[in-house]
Amino acid sequence: MQITVENQVLLIESDRFTARLGGGLLTSLVDRKSGAEFCRKEPAPFPLQFVYVNNDVHAADQEQSVAVKLMSPLVARVIFEGNNSERELFVRLDPATGDLCVSPAGHSARRGVKSVRWSIPFADGAKLILPTRNGIEVVKGREITPGARTQWPSDWNAQLAIAEIGGAAIMIHSEDTRFKYKALSFDRDDAGDTLGFESEQVAPLSDNRTAGGVEWRINTYDGDWHAPADRYRDWMNAAYQLEAKRAARPDWVHNISLTVAWASSNPQLLDSLAKVHPPEEILIHMGQWRTSRYDVKYPEYIPTEQTEGFMKKANEMGFKVMPHFNYFSCCKTHPLYQKVRDWHVRDLVKNALRMRPDRII
Repeated sequence: MQITVENQVLLIESDRFTARLGGGLLTSLVDRKSGAEFCRKEPAPFPLQFVYVNNDVHAADQEQSVAVKLMSPLVARVIFEGNNSERELFVRLDPATGDLCVSPAGHSARRGVKSVRWSIPFADGAKLILPTRNGIEVVKGREITPGARTQWPSDWNAQLAIAEIGGAAIMIHSEDTRFKYKALSFDRDDAGDTLGFESEQVAPLSDNRTAGGVEWRINTYDGDWHAPADRYRDWMNAAYQLEAKRAARPDWVHNISLTVAWASSNPQLLDSLAKVHPPEEILIHMGQWRTSRYDVKYPEYIPTEQTEGFMKKANEMGFKVMPHFNYFSCCKTHPLYQKVRDWHVRDLVKNALRMRPDRII
């Protein structure tokens, strides 16, 4: 396991793969066991880009130069210098896992930096498995919109991407536990697909000139996407102590086999459900139950008389009921708003107040 330099190109050797990183671009990553090549050399985007609040993308700078510095047999830096920016890839091999770890960062003379993006161009024929919007599979010939960008964790549901080719898989993922915002961008041309891994910054962004702080881990795996997905799941279980959290759940949770969402507080619903499924195995999410109509006058949570009767009957029959709470919301007309208005959620780009007109924040 080592990193060497040849003609300003990083040659990376790990137990499971070999890789070439030239000018910051991953031009080759070959799985040792299968011989599968995951990357393409050309054409490829400029590897390290700034994304600004108006969605401008700054690729190569004026008078751009790239230098490679080998810090040790396992660590190197790729440094980009230009008239208007300084950027860097901090590259290392993790002896414990064999992962290639890449940390992009940069400073721009222009204000309004939203993120720094490191792009990986995949070989023609690679199949991408992306946990975006509950999961999509991207293959050649299947229509998909180029230029798509999804943010973690709202649309990019797990901080990873997987590709398959030639009987092997590769996963690019982060083990960040600081909840640093990220984004995944996708582009496609005749040569193949490209993914961009972005490190987003916290607002306000209007004067921001820097981005970075997320390390991306890369490794190859035998077979399809299951092995890398299992690794990420195991990491999440350990990092967030999920087994202990699951053990703290009450016993009835494990018996639920049917969930009814957005139910009203009409007691006739309980009789109808009991005819088709055991009540003790049903969880009811109740959307309308307050004296106020749905999604207004928060944080007032006062049940109607019908709701009180519904809850009493549901408990007697063995149902579990979950009233809907919009826990982060406060109506602008509510007296509490004047005390919490300084913490009103704002738009990342425009800094405008986030709200529904005349309803909630």
